[in-house]
Amino acid sequence: MKPLDLHKVDFAKIHLLNSPDVDMEYIYRGYFSDEVIDHILVLVERQLEFNGESHKIRKKAYNIMVEGLQNITRHQSNAESDVEKIGIFCLKKINNRYYITTGNQVGNKDVIKLVSMLDKLNGMNKEELRNYYVELLNNGSFSEKGGAGIGLVDMARKSESKLYYNFKSVDSENQFFYLKICLDSQLNDEPEEDHQKAVSLHFDGLSALHDKLLKERIVLTLRGVFTLENVGDIIESVKKSRVSTSDTRSQTILSLMYEMLMNIIHYAAVIEKVGGGPGVFMMSENHDKSELLFTSANLIKNCEEKTLRNELITINSLNDSELDFYFLKNNTDATGMVKTGQGLINFRKRTKSNLNHYFERLDDNYTLFTLQINLKTPCEPYS
Repeated sequence: MKPLDLHKVDFAKIHLLNSPDVDMEYIYRGYFSDEVIDHILVLVERQLEFNGESHKIRKKAYNIMVEGLQNITRHQSNAESDVEKIGIFCLKKINNRYYITTGNQVGNKDVIKLVSMLDKLNGMNKEELRNYYVELLNNGSFSEKGGAGIGLVDMARKSESKLYYNFKSVDSENQFFYLKICLDSQLNDEPEEDHQKAVSLHFDGLSALHDKLLKERIVLTLRGVFTLENVGDIIESVKKSRVSTSDTRSQTILSLMYEMLMNIIHYAAVIEKVGGGPGVFMMSENHDKSELLFTSANLIKNCEEKTLRNELITINSLNDSELDFYFLKNNTDATGMVKTGQGLINFRKRTKSNLNHYFERLDDNYTLFTLQINLKTPCEPYS
């Protein structure tokens, strides 16, 4: 039995609890293929629709993300190593503001040109941006990265917002380039000084989070309210990524992910302020990518802790044949309908390892529930 990874437990707890003002967050770190991008766009578009955003906001966010994600793929196509091809995408909503951030590695020689271009664009008004865009099109002035320059111009035009940027040293020859755009879903009269401070804090937070993702080898982290609709989109986006397609256990990975996200939907306590039951899901890999660790965290009501804890203890105590009997016995209710929440039994049957879990009483109402599943070979595929 593999012990509970307390580093991941602490990370999930902090991620869920320490930023109460964050309404939703989606972070993907890895290789960005066209198919991955398509499914990220669908996922985010549905999430914005779920949040009740207007068509104008959804369209603007979509256009910004298309350009930002395509900028990552342009750098990937010119990268010389697999490490250089790994990018990051983050969508976060805090109050009524969306932060859309992309990141990728660039050479030191490109930094000066990028800073010059971004500062130039940030100094232009709407009309100047339009004229500059037309000028680049007419002159065929595309960068050697396949249009990255004009892509930045298009982002500035469509977002009607400044392009905030930051660089972080990777080694003596490369830096990681973060590009952020803020999109207000409602009119915001926040002073520019306060806005700049918020953006700066967000950059610092994302940089620290990125370091943590790298250190813990976390390839995907999701935070927010999960629904039947967005879970399907999440599974499709991961299905198209290298996390699953390069792995012979692809179907098992996707099935376990689905079950774990459905468990969050089933068990997470509904918080009225956020309109549902918030949760965190993470997927990490070991150094040779032979094992994956799934971690979820959500709040449950204190009165539910004892029943859930006993259920996990029982499931962990059963052998294969006992699990089959237990599954059949508990799979339907008195009316013959299939019960929800049977994912815990499925986890135990398919991974053939114990379900590591952690409970922490937070206050008079809620308990933090964290679940960890380790996927290792051999592993029985889902039928």
